[in-house]
This record gives sequence, C-alpha cells and structure tokens, in this order.
Amino acid sequence: MRVDFYLIRDAKKSAEQLCCQLCAKAFSDEQQLAVLCNDQQQSEQVDTMLWQRPAQRFIPHGLATSEAAHKAMVVIGAVDEHTQMVVNLGHALPELPATHQVQRILDIVPNSEAARSAARERYRQYRQMGADLHSHELG
Repeated sequence: MRVDFYLIRDAKKSAEQLCCQLCAKAFSDEQQLAVLCNDQQQSEQVDTMLWQRPAQRFIPHGLATSEAAHKAMVVIGAVDEHTQMVVNLGHALPELPATHQVQRILDIVPNSEAARSAARERYRQYRQMGADLHSHELG
C-alpha cells in the first residue's frame, strides 16, 4: 500500500480545501474514495465544501450516515470493502476493514505542531506495516 503525506506549510490553506482538491482528482480517475475526519463537524465541513463546487465539477459524495453514501464515489466518514483510496484528515491511523481494497492513503497534515507530531507517529506505524511512504510539502 502506498501512503502519501501532504504537509501543508501555508497557514492560509486548510486541510479541508486540500481534501476537496484530492477528492476531485480521485473522482476524475474514477477511484472509490473514503474521507476520514477527526469528528462529525469536520465531516460536515468537507461535505458542505464539496456541495459548493461548481455544477460542472460536481463530485458525487455523501456522509457515511446518509442514504446517498452507498451510491457515491466519495464517502465521508467510513471505509468499506470497495474503497480504493482514503484521504485521512484524522490524527489516528485509519481503521480499515479486514477485506479492504485500499491501495493508497492520502494523509493530510495541517500546519500545526500537534498535527505534525501525530503525523510522525502515523509515519512510524505505516513504516512498520511496510507501506510505500512518500511526502509532499505544499507551500
């Protein structure tokens, strides 16, 4: 499994904004995607931001607790056995089902010391799991 860490350096860029950009890329590549957040509030924020995209760039998505989620390419809040890619906004390692098909995790690290510290721990855990690790610093 490949894990990409996206390290946000620009204090003006939010993790949620980057998440929406990554969702758009995954959707254009026809990837089943799950977005994992720290809490319900963040999940709802990502949901709202995805709804605000222009109509011609709409991304079918839904909160995991909604009826629309099982039909959507992007599910916010849960990973299932069909998920191919995960965007992790959370501070913890994503919990994956035993029969998962996840090929790639996009781990977003906001510009704060607490977030970087949590990311360093996730990096160690991924390395112990034998993941193919990559880091990307974003202005």
